[in-house]
Amino acid sequence: MGTDWKLGLSAVLSPTVAIFAGCFLASPAMALDRDIGALPAIGWNGFYIGGHLGYGKADFDGIFDSSEIVFGPRDILDSVPSRFFDAEGGVGGVHLGFNQTFGRFVVGLEADWSHVGWSDRVFDQEDEGPGGSTTDNASVDVNWLASLRGRLGVTSAQTLIYMTAGIAWVDADFTAQDADGFPIDTGSTDLDGAGFVVGGGIEHALTNQLAIRLEGLYYSFNNREFTSTLNNDSDPDDFAALKEIIVARLGMSYRFSAAVDPNSLRPSPSITWDGIYVGGHIGYGLVDFDSIFDSSEISNPFDNEDSVLGRFFDLDSGIIGGHFGYNYMFERYVIGIETDWSYVGQSDLQFDPDGGSPFDDSASVDINWLASVRGRLGTISAQTLFYVTAGIAWVDADYTERDDGNTSVGKTDLNDTGFVVGGGIEHALNNNSLIRFEALHYEFGDRKDTRSLTPDSDPGDFAQVKDVTVARIGLSYKFGSGTK
Repeated sequence: MGTDWKLGLSAVLSPTVAIFAGCFLASPAMALDRDIGALPAIGWNGFYIGGHLGYGKADFDGIFDSSEIVFGPRDILDSVPSRFFDAEGGVGGVHLGFNQTFGRFVVGLEADWSHVGWSDRVFDQEDEGPGGSTTDNASVDVNWLASLRGRLGVTSAQTLIYMTAGIAWVDADFTAQDADGFPIDTGSTDLDGAGFVVGGGIEHALTNQLAIRLEGLYYSFNNREFTSTLNNDSDPDDFAALKEIIVARLGMSYRFSAAVDPNSLRPSPSITWDGIYVGGHIGYGLVDFDSIFDSSEISNPFDNEDSVLGRFFDLDSGIIGGHFGYNYMFERYVIGIETDWSYVGQSDLQFDPDGGSPFDDSASVDINWLASVRGRLGTISAQTLFYVTAGIAWVDADYTERDDGNTSVGKTDLNDTGFVVGGGIEHALNNNSLIRFEALHYEFGDRKDTRSLTPDSDPGDFAQVKDVTVARIGLSYKFGSGTK
């Protein structure tokens, strides 16, 4: 997952940096004018077209060769579970829509299409041939996403805060390969289908025709296909299902009409970003974890039948927390420092895949909390701040191994110090109340040697929290009401 993460993060941050630089070099029309009513007249009415880039993750379920699961859910020795697919990565696409304003409110309709291009392959847990090269496996490809959504929002100065919902479509494929015989027998089915999508975001008008947005979307599909006839190893209970997809993306739009609805215009208060602020945030985090317990049982990359691999842990989770900071404003720019703490509280348990007994080896991990101290640097357009942020980060986590059930238990902490980078959009609803959308990437990677945790632990055993990527929305209260 590491390489995909770097590509996906680059896909998100590269346009952010480019747009951020553009804001610094923007024309005087974008400059902050602190006189009431002197802000550019913005009209949201009319058709628009644009593009977007972002990052997403798909959640799958299913099984190939289910007859091999004979001792309950722990025994997956000779089957291929779809829940282990790691299908995530960058997204990029286009959108087209129409807005109509009613006073401070905006209603609209938007259609979008995104190229996805995610794929992953999972092998059964048993070495069935020379070097594991003839081992049953299954793969998935997510090709594209599309949606038709309504939008409802409220404007504040040059910024639109909105929610959205509608119909969604996905194009995806599932393939199962019976590779333990000759010739190799392969069967495929599509997981295409319709579902629904909900989300929200914040959009800021840089000019009367050019706008930037940051949004999050949740797609629900549950496209389920029974796969009992895909190949010779397929069984009556085999199936594949695409359950849901989560996407965070950054976009830019061009509005064809420059006409302004006079009813939508209102004086904008003079805003200062100076001072101390405190607030809270909620969001969702993707955790990249890796570990091996009983590594001596792995004779090749496909054979982990009697080991417990941490890359299969499902640690993605919602987060909630608080932040505290200070801003100093000079001209159109803001510099500041912020500290934050987020509760994660996510855990997972994995057994060795030859299962079937309550005394099998297992490993578990708990991700408890994240924290950081970061600098912030931003530029202002009307009542909206575009910023980048970077600093020091901490994670609190625990890792536990159980040898033959609970006969021997070894535990170690995976607490680590690393760094965090990110960016976001923050809007002043008034001189004291602020709303933000932001993305943060935490990098850790301290590799803990776990060879001595239990009698079954081996010299090659380890555990590490590699990185965490978080998208979150926050509200802040800024103390003081002075203006500049």
